[in-house]
Order: sequence, then structure tokens, then C-alpha cells
Amino acid sequence: ASDVYKRQDQVIDETGLQLLGIIPEDLSVVEAVVHGKPIVNAKNAPAAQAFGRVAARFEGENVPLLHFHN
Repeated sequence: ASDVYKRQDQVIDETGLQLLGIIPEDLSVVEAVVHGKPIVNAKNAPAAQAFGRVAARFEGENVPLLHFHN
């Protein structure tokens, strides 16, 4: 497993908290902020998809966590 996976699992184990998701670094977020647009409008952006998955998990849907590589 990569260091990202190890850190993610370690955070979950040490805090005992449920992880709702991971938002990857994404230049689309910067572009959305600059233009005053919600990131979720950028449907193909990894961050937009991640925010959607977090929202779904927050609402109780069974959505698996995605693992990102850095």
C-alpha cells in the first residue's frame, strides 16, 4: 500500500471517526473560485466528483471511498 493509504487508514484507526471522503488537489477548484462558480458545476473535475461522493455519504448512502494517488 502507498503512503497515502497508510496515512488514511492510520487517521481512521487513531481517531475512531468515520471518514466521509478525500478531496484531491484539483486546479478546477482554483478556477471555480476565481470565476465565482461552484466546483460541483465542473462535473468531470476530480474534486467535484469527490465532493459529490462526500455529500452522498453524508446523506447516508453507501458510497465506497476512493483512493487517490499523489
